[in-house]
Amino acid sequence: MPRSLLLLLIFVGPALVAQVVRRTGCKLLPDANNVYVSAHNHGFDAERYLAAMPAAAIAEIHLAGFEATAIG
Repeated sequence: MPRSLLLLLIFVGPALVAQVVRRTGCKLLPDANNVYVSAHNHGFDAERYLAAMPAAAIAEIHLAGFEATAIG
């Protein structure tokens, strides 16, 4: 997925994702780590964001990790 589309989906939220799923019948592959990091960086609730996605459309979940490090 192009990074610009990924960022759009993060910022417009699950309401648009649900609408796209309804209209197209597509399946989702949410990136849990990306949602978590984006939520931390942009001040939204990652759990609420993921919970609002249409569960029936989730085909797989991408899990990856990260390491928090202090800067400076």
